[in-house]
Amino acid sequence: MPIAEKRSVFPVSVEELFDWHARPGALQRLTPPWEDVKVLASTGGIQVGAQIDLAMRIGPLPVRWRAFHDGYEEDRWFRDIQVRGPFACWVHDHRFEAVPEGAALTDHVEYELPLAPLGTWFGGRIARTTLERTFRYRHALLRLDLLRHSQFRSKGSRRFVVSEPAGEIGAALCAFLGTGGHTVERISNDLRSAGNPEAFTLAALEGADVVIHLSSSNSEAEVEYMRTLSTTLSRMGRKPEALIVVGDASVYGDRGDEVLDEASAPGSGRVAGLAVAREAATAPAVAAGIRTVLLRTGAVLTPAGGILRRLLPWFRAGLGFRLGGGGRQMSSVSLEDLLGVIQFSAFTGTLSGPVNVATPEWVSNREFAATLGRVLSRPSAVPLPCWKAPLVLGTRNAELLMSSRAVVPQALQKAGFRFQLPALEEALRFELGC
Repeated sequence: MPIAEKRSVFPVSVEELFDWHARPGALQRLTPPWEDVKVLASTGGIQVGAQIDLAMRIGPLPVRWRAFHDGYEEDRWFRDIQVRGPFACWVHDHRFEAVPEGAALTDHVEYELPLAPLGTWFGGRIARTTLERTFRYRHALLRLDLLRHSQFRSKGSRRFVVSEPAGEIGAALCAFLGTGGHTVERISNDLRSAGNPEAFTLAALEGADVVIHLSSSNSEAEVEYMRTLSTTLSRMGRKPEALIVVGDASVYGDRGDEVLDEASAPGSGRVAGLAVAREAATAPAVAAGIRTVLLRTGAVLTPAGGILRRLLPWFRAGLGFRLGGGGRQMSSVSLEDLLGVIQFSAFTGTLSGPVNVATPEWVSNREFAATLGRVLSRPSAVPLPCWKAPLVLGTRNAELLMSSRAVVPQALQKAGFRFQLPALEEALRFELGC
């Protein structure tokens, strides 16, 4: 039977490495963002008897995968086997051992493709390449997570409440916080739409250490929700340590080549005005003494959603494009660095107010298209008229590309935050597994 194996050493104890895998969110964290995989059910963690049901796609075909855990020894190993899925056989051992440098993890998979030997003949190379790519990404992401969690281990665990957790950022954030040993609660869509302060308090917010709101849009409804949430927090007897609002840099409007830090004036226009109003709606929480951090993100890079997901089909088909002449400035941040910023904001008591979240080096739209094309080994020279951008990318994504913003993360740099994927090409290669 073919074997795929990946071994890496991490600068942590074997107990810490094993615990990361045993915590809620580990499976979601280990699923590459470019894979169309949804966790349908997961019971029992990683111990014997645990079961996982996944919905996925292989090319155009929908596939269900069910795995069963049939081996476990704390701090040593655990194993899952496929009981239903695309392989004729799948046995995956996760092995842990203490080494002088820290702890080693070995992912060891024995597998067999269906319809052997024909399946192996036609699909063996693809399967091997896919597994190598997946394990390379998993170990790199695990290294990032362990580094970030270790920075704040002395702070202890917290109870996070995440509002608007649907979507790629919310899913990744909840999983990331879970693997750090924190408790994560979600405000449901029913409560979010109810607009009832008492419902918020009773259902989720009471006892929260940190509240994180992921802004879903620049709209009047979003402004009103932000005001309701802030007012509710201000009236609580035990208030949270921090309120973190994840918005975007649209507050600056379209600014050409102007370099924008947190002291820059807001822009003009309806979208910028709504972003300003959303931030102003946190005033009740600020007045009540709750440390409030207003994250102004650039384009968040992840193939799981947002602008990158809309661009990828065009670029992969060899139809990569720039907007018009390509001179508009674009600020971006990888999803993984955004998660790091949110965590850093939760535990850094000196950080408050507006905070730009974009890597220190912005690029023109022309440079962005060329870099994405290079990462995917595809051309990217087609100019797209600006009036077509909303049709191709959707209104919100088009606004990100059509508005020129050169954003610098001055507040984060002063506070000591370090981007792990600061270069655009580095971030794209990590997020896309290239």
